[in-house]
Amino acid sequence: MFGRVDQRLEKFPETNYVALQWIPVWLKRKELRTKFGIQGNGCTDCLVSYFCHPCSIAQMETELKDRAATAPTGLGEKSAPVGYAQQESATMDYRAVA
Repeated sequence: MFGRVDQRLEKFPETNYVALQWIPVWLKRKELRTKFGIQGNGCTDCLVSYFCHPCSIAQMETELKDRAATAPTGLGEKSAPVGYAQQESATMDYRAVA
């Protein structure tokens, strides 16, 4: 998420207005809230994005990660696979060496 915000910020002209970096984060929060029907309002999103930019990005990342873990994959599974697949034969044979 931070990478996406960073790429969007690069599209803005080079200025000394550091205070404008919260605007793309605010817009992304608004989009997330609309897409997933999350309670809240634009005023709160604006304030969080402006006063705590890193917190806002972290909240969006956590929300997306949690939703991705339970999202249907379209492959007939109920949730997205997490981690590595287990091997069928996971036992090891330890033999005494004489």
